[in-house]
Amino acid sequence: IVQSRGFQVTDAKVSAIRYRLRARPRDDLLQGIWINRSAGFQLVRPVVSDLGGRDDQGFSRDNNRAIAISGSSGFAVRDLAVSRCGQGLDVTGAEGNHDFQVIAGHASDCFTWGFKFANSAQRGRVSGALAERCGLGGFVVSGRSKLSDPPPADIEIADCRALDCGTPGVNRTMFGFGVLQAHPDTEYPRRVRFLRRAAIDRRKPPGMRWGFFNEIAAPPGQRNTVLDCTVSGAAESDYRGFDA
Repeated sequence: IVQSRGFQVTDAKVSAIRYRLRARPRDDLLQGIWINRSAGFQLVRPVVSDLGGRDDQGFSRDNNRAIAISGSSGFAVRDLAVSRCGQGLDVTGAEGNHDFQVIAGHASDCFTWGFKFANSAQRGRVSGALAERCGLGGFVVSGRSKLSDPPPADIEIADCRALDCGTPGVNRTMFGFGVLQAHPDTEYPRRVRFLRRAAIDRRKPPGMRWGFFNEIAAPPGQRNTVLDCTVSGAAESDYRGFDA
């Protein structure tokens, strides 16, 4: 859906987008549901599953998104269900998403992240969502990819859970909830708030290295914060990079 306003999509279902190619499709080429440069819409109970395929290196779910939203504003995504894909929900893009809500929903068995808010996402709220068995992290706010983009800011993630996220034995930053720098400058995400959330890993050994991870501390007055959050089963520590 491109350049549309004031609409609602209910009970959309996408599944089994599969390929057999010599080389893996490039990043951002394969999406289940993609909404771009739109405003004032609702996406209600979308279901996306089984995106991926086989190339000469084997089977992969990398380099795809179940649901991608870019350059959009004033929208709500409610009660999503995404599974067995690359990234679950990706609110992203240089054109910037702002003033949005993600309400409830379940992302499971994603190759990288369950819920990602990246590049220049502004003024968003996520509530009541669950990320389960996602390979790198349950929820992530990631910095901008280009110097011309405004950095992500004012993202609130409340009453959510990350369960058994991270891949055991993989030497990468893996967490339940995280804030990452992307472009090598000082304009990383700011004023990200984690409220009443739980990061849990029940596996032996755990794949989740940190419950809550903040790559770089923002200046005073711009800092990312955690409040009333709990962690169980982190391999390294419960919190990294947040003020006590």
